[in-house]
Amino acid sequence: MSGSKWSSPGSPSHYAIALKEVEGWDLPEQGPWDRGQYQRWLDFAHNHARNESTEDAPVRPNAVEAAMFRKGRAIYRKRRAAGG
Repeated sequence: MSGSKWSSPGSPSHYAIALKEVEGWDLPEQGPWDRGQYQRWLDFAHNHARNESTEDAPVRPNAVEAAMFRKGRAIYRKRRAAGG
């Protein structure tokens, strides 16, 4: 289904918030997003993991995704606490 959209269940994506705020990506914080955008997120995690890994300390892509999600959640909570 080439025209399908990935969507968020009614709330902003913490991952999208982090990519926008920390990495400067131009994307909406709430879906729907197309499949290409989702693939771009996965590519970011894989590339970041590859670039940060060492032989003694490998970094997994899912660890990058989890860290970005937590950062986005922290940003979201701070905004809500400030009334935003």
